[in-house]
Amino acid sequence: MYCKVAVLMDVLALFVSGVAEILLIHKRVGESVELPGHSEEFGVTLAAWTYQGKEIAEHKQNVTYPLISQFEGRLEMNPKNFSLTVRDLTLQDSGVFILTSVGAKGQIPSKSITLKVHEPVSNLVIYKKIQQLANRSCSVQMMCNASSSSNLNYTWKRGNEMYRGDQQIQFILSPGEGDHNLICNASNIVSEQSASTTVSCSNETNPTGNSLHTCVVKIMYDVPFHNIW
Repeated sequence: MYCKVAVLMDVLALFVSGVAEILLIHKRVGESVELPGHSEEFGVTLAAWTYQGKEIAEHKQNVTYPLISQFEGRLEMNPKNFSLTVRDLTLQDSGVFILTSVGAKGQIPSKSITLKVHEPVSNLVIYKKIQQLANRSCSVQMMCNASSSSNLNYTWKRGNEMYRGDQQIQFILSPGEGDHNLICNASNIVSEQSASTTVSCSNETNPTGNSLHTCVVKIMYDVPFHNIW
């Protein structure tokens, strides 16, 4: 069995209206993010960042002040462009950040940035349930499971067949079909992880009934299905 982890690029969506710039940023737990500020051409004299409606940092009279909040010790406001860096992100940091500011010519259009922090996909495991049928073929049920607080998308690959959106798959194997390689991929918007296993149907199956071991599955983990299904 093998596992691979790939980090996807940050996703940034941009929409500009007459009064505000709205951004959506996705990040992983533990990463840092820089929330964009203004260009120097605005001549900003006063700037403030709020999170979920509560002020967390401000700049006035050429001095930058981080305020007491859940981000204490993790914030840095750039005194030149008023971008805000948040370090060591947690799931609880997800929310809406708004930059309001005043320049030499008055109020500057605000920026609203929605930050979504995700756990990367981890601990991907493939479980199996295998049952003998009357014709000595094997009924195979496979389930892929991973750890993440985010919604996960599952994809299975079996030979040239692809199953998208299915955490569980079921199929029939005959003793003469040989090995079947299966790959499960679990992903969210910031990461993905894959696991692989080989399944075959033994021709030495007990013909009398309900053995759960009539097919050979080469896999690192083996958890009884009554704990899952």
